[in-house]
Amino acid sequence: MNAPRPVRVGQIWADNDARMTGRTLQIHAIEEGQLINGATALLAVCAVLTDTQETQQLLGRPGIRTTVGRTVRIQVRRFRQNSTGYRLVSEPEENGWASSETGRP
Repeated sequence: MNAPRPVRVGQIWADNDARMTGRTLQIHAIEEGQLINGATALLAVCAVLTDTQETQQLLGRPGIRTTVGRTVRIQVRRFRQNSTGYRLVSEPEENGWASSETGRP
């Protein structure tokens, strides 16, 4: 089994969940945060870059809104390639992300 890749600011990841096909995220920051159960965990602060394929097809219908640009927080431990995890699409150097780790290009 392959070791998980380190999660870094600027990386682009795709959602592996079959219900979320087409959704991609870009990591803007890594921070420690509190979970619903009160525990703390390392979180990736991400911007949604593309909607799911289903949402893309339904846009324009009443009540359907894009999630592009929305900020989400996801536990870093979920960034691994399994059926409900994420797969790395590109590194910051490959997608034109600024070399500084300030969180924005």
